[in-house]
Amino acid sequence: MGAVEKKLEEMEMEYARGTVEEGGIKVDQLFFHDPNGFMIEICNCDILPVIPLPSDMVSGYYSTTQGRNSNRGINSGRSYVIKFAASDRHTVLIGLAADLGCGKTTFMRRLTSVFGGASEPPKGGNPDSNTIISHTTTVVCLDDYHYLDRTGRKDKGVTALDPRANDFDLMYDQVKAIKDGIAVQKPIYNHVIGLLDPPDLIKPPTILVIEGLHPM
Repeated sequence: MGAVEKKLEEMEMEYARGTVEEGGIKVDQLFFHDPNGFMIEICNCDILPVIPLPSDMVSGYYSTTQGRNSNRGINSGRSYVIKFAASDRHTVLIGLAADLGCGKTTFMRRLTSVFGGASEPPKGGNPDSNTIISHTTTVVCLDDYHYLDRTGRKDKGVTALDPRANDFDLMYDQVKAIKDGIAVQKPIYNHVIGLLDPPDLIKPPTILVIEGLHPM
């Protein structure tokens, strides 16, 4: 917890220490109020069902439910906001499925900042890539797993919706690898010219969102 306390002191924020015991395990806690007046609790292990964040990030907040507050002895109807300083990061996987051209990628570009950090293009990647990377979140467009480029689909008489036009085996292997903490070289489908481009290096993030026609 020392790194978190140092961060709070650098931000000139007052805080209080505490300890909670659950299942025979003592967990250190820090409590403080952010500039917006929210009460923030930081723990050193994952004991609540929220997404863990790196310890040096004090920007991503996740609300608890009133029922969960009651279970923790907080007598309030207000949703408190809790953020973890987790040392052991694991990737949370989210799937977003929707039809062609309905705004999936645009929606995720806006939502990424909610999870913490502004989105940016992949470093060294194709500027036309739909991959979105922020401090906590990576969004992968599943169009990148098209097995055929635009000309190939036309020659075979299939659309992007057709399973035969998509490499689901590679998609599964790479998503599983990222979930297991392994970086992958993800292919890129260039929507501008309809061709398959050199791959992006995707490192395991805190949150991985896969969006496209067949994420499930």
